[in-house]
Amino acid sequence: MIDDQIYQDTIYQGVTDMLYRNRGLSLSQLENRLMKDLGCERYHIKKACLDLLRVKYLTRSEEGDLLLTGKGEQAGTLPKSGSDSHIATMQGNGAPALKYKICDEASPRKSSFRLRLWRAMGVRDKFTLWDLLSVAIRGDEKNPRDNAGKYIRVLVRSGYLRKLPRKREGKACYLRLKHTGPQNPQERVRSKELFDPNNGEIFSWGS
Repeated sequence: MIDDQIYQDTIYQGVTDMLYRNRGLSLSQLENRLMKDLGCERYHIKKACLDLLRVKYLTRSEEGDLLLTGKGEQAGTLPKSGSDSHIATMQGNGAPALKYKICDEASPRKSSFRLRLWRAMGVRDKFTLWDLLSVAIRGDEKNPRDNAGKYIRVLVRSGYLRKLPRKREGKACYLRLKHTGPQNPQERVRSKELFDPNNGEIFSWGS
C-alpha cells in the first residue's frame, strides 16, 4: 500500500511537470491528463492544485487556466518526505505500473540554475559552456560560469557528457551521452556523489 504522503507528493510532482510541459491548462484538462497518466483520483489532483496555489507555486490566468509561477518553475524538485527519496508506484486503468521519483529538496538558487542548464542540455546533442549560459542565465546567479563549469565536470565524470577532442571557436565542446528526464541530477558534495532523481541512480567517484 502506498504511503499517503508519498502518493500526494507524486501528484504534486505530476501537476508541476504537466504544467511545465503545457503552458496553461484548465483544472478539468489537468485532471483528465493526470488521471490517465498516473491512475490517480480526481479529488487528489484538485487537492494538490489547491495546495500549490496556496504556496504560490501555481497561479491562474485571466481565463482561469492554471499556470506555474516563477517560484514553481525554480523549485525544480519537491521537498523530501521523511527520507532521501521516495518511489511511489501506482496502477491505473490496466496500464503498466508507473514509478515516480520524489527527490531531495535542494537550494532554490542552485537548483533553478542547474535545472535550466540541464534542460538546455536536453535539446542539444553538442554544446559549449557558453551555449548553456546564453539560455540559463537570468541575472541573479552567483558565479554562473564557475557553477556551470563545475556541473559540467560532474556530469562528465558521471557519464552523462563527454568532452570532445576538438574545440569550437577555441571553446571546449561537449557531447550529450544521455538525458534521463526533466529533473537535474543533483551533486552531493560531501559524499562525492551524483543523485539522479529521474531514475534513482547514484554515481560515486570515491571517498
